[in-house]
Amino acid sequence: MKLGVAQYAVIVLDLMLPNLDGFAFMTQNESHLKRIIVTSAASPSLIRERLRGTPFDMLPKPFDINDLVGRVRACIVAQTPS
Repeated sequence: MKLGVAQYAVIVLDLMLPNLDGFAFMTQNESHLKRIIVTSAASPSLIRERLRGTPFDMLPKPFDINDLVGRVRACIVAQTPS
């Protein structure tokens, strides 16, 4: 991911990746993250506790693809200048 090179309206991030800890990723890249949609099968209370102070939306697994699309669109609209 090229966070320092481009601007992203939203990032969809799974917290439990095989070779990357999503929590660590968010901490290391905090200055580049504007809006994140977190997907995970982990406990929602654990996620909220670990990501306190970070602008994120949580989408627990399994999720409906239409719900994901709606949330991504909402992030894009929210960041589009009027």
